[in-house]
Amino acid sequence: MNPSSTRAQDTRGTPAEPAVSGVPVPLPDTLPGTDVDSHDELFLPRSYSENLALPVDADDEIEFWRRADQAHARRARRYQDPVYRVAARSAHRSDTVLDVGCGIGDNLVRRVAGRARRCVGTDIPSAITVARDLFPDREWIAGDLRSEALWSTFDALDPDLVICADVIEHVEDPILFLERLRWLLAGSSSLVLSTPDRSRIERQPALGPPADPTHIREWTEPEMTQLLRSTGFSIRSSRHVLTRRYPVTVLETKMVVWRALHRRAVPGPRSTMVFELTAT
Repeated sequence: MNPSSTRAQDTRGTPAEPAVSGVPVPLPDTLPGTDVDSHDELFLPRSYSENLALPVDADDEIEFWRRADQAHARRARRYQDPVYRVAARSAHRSDTVLDVGCGIGDNLVRRVAGRARRCVGTDIPSAITVARDLFPDREWIAGDLRSEALWSTFDALDPDLVICADVIEHVEDPILFLERLRWLLAGSSSLVLSTPDRSRIERQPALGPPADPTHIREWTEPEMTQLLRSTGFSIRSSRHVLTRRYPVTVLETKMVVWRALHRRAVPGPRSTMVFELTAT
């Protein structure tokens, strides 16, 4: 997902009486006692420093996607491909897969679409416009995750598998975002969620702010594990994947040689946590 697309998504709104596991419950728009400014609630160190949230979607964002669609696809394949490989293993048992934060949809189409009867990708309008151009035969939903109508649409899809790859670090209110993702899961439905582990990123400040200015905050594995459990998820599995892949180019070959000569890890460390989750 384009980093700017979820930076200010507090996902507030209240559709009427959706059902989870056959029991009508309201879509969460507040959580008692929740304060997104409290690092205790987010299981972050009290001295942790965050980046400011940036606008959700600019008017000229579509031009970014159009200019960068091929470059973005290449980056996405390197950085998120292992996450979608994990999702693909679950997708073959799925009737409907929903990808929340699909960007231009490259990984969803390549890795997952052939394994489930129905795959739906959702992102901001600028990204989805490009996704529709690149993959016109696939299903795409454009919208802002703060919209109650969008979450009602997600519920109507009744997804068996939800994918959320590298989105939560851009979200302003992660507790509410996770609560709404959990609300989508019913019965045997599952969620594949990934986010960078800040303790395994080179030159990453231990107490923030994230080196990537588009990330509001980042977690370590123990912190994210506690956050997921506190918001009603059961962790079926968790793992780290090394998301950096070097293509065979002169520039990347020079990068590998430079890192080796300076006794640095090859490839450069940027490890992402991947969780397979169900609702408790």
